[in-house]
Amino acid sequence: MSGSFEHEALIEATSMQVLFAFLDPEAIKTWWGARNAVVQPRPGGLLVVEWEPGQGGEDEVLGPFGGILAGIVDRSQAGHFLHFGALHWLSPRGESFGPTRLEVHVRSKGDPRQKPTLLRVTGAAFQTGKRWDRYFEITRQGWGKTIQDLKTWCETQAPEQPERHIMGLGESYLAEAILQRRRIS
Repeated sequence: MSGSFEHEALIEATSMQVLFAFLDPEAIKTWWGARNAVVQPRPGGLLVVEWEPGQGGEDEVLGPFGGILAGIVDRSQAGHFLHFGALHWLSPRGESFGPTRLEVHVRSKGDPRQKPTLLRVTGAAFQTGKRWDRYFEITRQGWGKTIQDLKTWCETQAPEQPERHIMGLGESYLAEAILQRRRIS
């Protein structure tokens, strides 16, 4: 397997707000333009995002965009990161591309409730071959635009205090300690 990409953006929102955007089905429907979304915001939880067939156009190699992206939340830490693994894209034609990974890392100057947040999104584990190479390129380019949509949503529509929605991620002691500014060592 080969191929990876990385995109970064500075977002005028807290780390908690940015992670919330990946974990709330209504948020995903808005910033990602999805028709449906199911998210279980916990390690081992499902992520399923569905778009209208043909949404976003069509590619001469892959056919229509849209379809379903499904995987699991395999690692997470409230205020710091989300890793989605075993991601598969089921195209409207019924072809499956996967598994791949998507890692979302957020950093805000020592407190995940302070603005701004540096977001880094990394995609990896793409296979090789003509169709896979094209899928990788479209995914890489697509995340450039998607991050701008995410940034706009976080800066204008994210709830002020999303902590209660995402505290189940990772070690609760560590997340609580960070949010309450307790010494961790």
